[in-house]
Amino acid sequence: MLPEVTVPAADDGHWAATPAIALARAIESGLSSTDDTDAARERVQRRLSEELKTLQDTLSRHGNSASARMVEDGMVIDIVYQGRERAAPELAEALATEVGELTRILSAHEREILETHLITEVAGTLQELIGAAERQVRDMNTELEDRPTSTGMRLRLVWRASRKAPS
Repeated sequence: MLPEVTVPAADDGHWAATPAIALARAIESGLSSTDDTDAARERVQRRLSEELKTLQDTLSRHGNSASARMVEDGMVIDIVYQGRERAAPELAEALATEVGELTRILSAHEREILETHLITEVAGTLQELIGAAERQVRDMNTELEDRPTSTGMRLRLVWRASRKAPS
């Protein structure tokens, strides 16, 4: 048998609402617009099944698993990720860590590809510039050979790498 609760009357003669009654009224008011038909329940269950299937498919591609079990208050999803059962927040943290690691590895690989490409491109451009400079020196020496100075002296350009230049 439940204990009897005395609720004091308000100044206007009506019963005063206790916090529990006020909460119950607020919940009832909030739920009054909720669709609680069998069709709505079936839609929710179908959507839940579809989402579970998507989760299972996604996890299984990488050797992980998800399973569902019914409990009194609803459904519990058990997730096995990297050989350990994990709760949703722990799974989110593990996935974030893995994404960060893969991003770092990918960034290192991208950087390596970029550096290799740039080195190859710079080397090719440098080779073209050196070839052009050698042709220009040769052409200038041909012109200088054909045009001696007024005293009869012939000039010639010699192109050498600087002693300070890297090998």
